[in-house]
Amino acid sequence: MLKMVDNPINALSQANYIGVLVWAVVFGFAMRTASEHTKELLHTLAEVTSQIVRWIINLAPFGILGLVFNTISENGVGVLADYGVLILVLVGTMIFVALVINPIIAFVMMGKILPIGFPLLERLWDYSLLYSLVSSQYSS
Repeated sequence: MLKMVDNPINALSQANYIGVLVWAVVFGFAMRTASEHTKELLHTLAEVTSQIVRWIINLAPFGILGLVFNTISENGVGVLADYGVLILVLVGTMIFVALVINPIIAFVMMGKILPIGFPLLERLWDYSLLYSLVSSQYSS
């Protein structure tokens, strides 16, 4: 309960989410009585912050590329095999959930068996990004 009334700067620096949330609610109530000029200024600051975040997100692939380069230079190309195994496990798990777990959940919740197997895979393929890339490549 005492963490709710923490200093807002301290709450941010200590990752005190309850304190940050309480201060955000108090700030929101206070902003209701602010002038239009203040609201416009805060809106402009929010837009500027959003633009900076978009720039950072757009530059993130370069950071990831640097991390991958650093990992390969320190551990050798063989480390990519570990990533390949990880990707295979993740994709295999997703396929298992889509083709086994989800139909079981649908049967338990709705009481009917949904079509799985090739018809389902065909529909998933039609909506997949890979299908749109392949079809656009061969149509032009």
